[in-house]
Amino acid sequence: MLRIPRRRASNYPATRRKILAPPPPLEQVDDADEANSEELPSADELTPEVILNEEPADEVPLTEESAAAGTPVSKPVAVASPTSVPKAINWSQPAPITCGVIAGDPTALDLLDTATYRCGVAITTTTTGDIPADTAIIWIVQAAYGGDQVTLRLPQDATATLLSQDAIPDGFDARLRAQLPFSLDGQQQLTFDVVVERSSCAVGDATLALTVTPEFTANDIAVNRTDLPPANPFQLTTTAVPNGVPAISFAGPIVFDQLAATSAGLLDNISRGTATIVVSGDWNPCVDYTLYLSGVMHLPDTASATLRVVAVNNEPIPGGACVLATGCAIIALPETGNAAAPLQVTVQLEVAFDFFMLPGDYGITVTASTEAISAQP
Repeated sequence: MLRIPRRRASNYPATRRKILAPPPPLEQVDDADEANSEELPSADELTPEVILNEEPADEVPLTEESAAAGTPVSKPVAVASPTSVPKAINWSQPAPITCGVIAGDPTALDLLDTATYRCGVAITTTTTGDIPADTAIIWIVQAAYGGDQVTLRLPQDATATLLSQDAIPDGFDARLRAQLPFSLDGQQQLTFDVVVERSSCAVGDATLALTVTPEFTANDIAVNRTDLPPANPFQLTTTAVPNGVPAISFAGPIVFDQLAATSAGLLDNISRGTATIVVSGDWNPCVDYTLYLSGVMHLPDTASATLRVVAVNNEPIPGGACVLATGCAIIALPETGNAAAPLQVTVQLEVAFDFFMLPGDYGITVTASTEAISAQP
């Protein structure tokens, strides 16, 4: 009687194309076992089995239970998952903001004067995880100013671009974008200018406070500051100086015409002269100034004469001549003065004598001054 032994399960995975070999040679058994054996197929009936396009499958050695059941057991495949690193940008500001004056004098601001500071700040950044290459910094620069006007400007060689600048009460809120370098691990710097301007008549000191904070454009990334922010913002002090006043002077002596006279008296009682007044200095619209003239005749008690202004810059005085004994408003000065270009005012004067004046030399004193008419806020 022939017995076909059970084929052992293979510990190796099947190939994509597998051909099962013919069964091993028949084994000789005793006649005693023949009666108990099953009727087996003949050798001609045993044909090799060809399996085409079979997908590979993992197999494991048969256990007693699976062998008894005749069912192969699939081996589970373990898939290793990579450890994910959280995305984060960590930053700190190792040094405070620095500013230096590059134009103007913030300690002596006259009206409409400006002064410019060049400021800089640097932060140190480190990263974890895969940070997108197009990540950018949005620098938020805020200023609070106790003076008149303050604005942010960028130098010509700035690497950042100004996104917006909103005026807020006594200051500004600006946002600047800077594309980060290839590596986020290192120092990131920002340079910007701050321009202060005096536009009011208020005088005294004013405080300029600056804060700079970075934001990052990448989404779903934790941003952590690793140091404590300064207890107080960075501060500067500007000073608005008192307003300038005009300086008054005469370009030369006032010379009057000589009058012809006889023993009986004057032939012509009107003597004419011209005064040139120079107004110089820097002044501003905080005060409206008017040029005034006054005059005194030095005569004997028995004589009388009248000193008066008849024209200014060859324009007759509206309403007629003005008597200098009581003071005369000559002209309103321009809103601003320029020390480099003094203002000249020509005044035509005359003295009216009594016809019975005796010949002689008589003294005349003319005084020019300015008067503040009104002060602006």
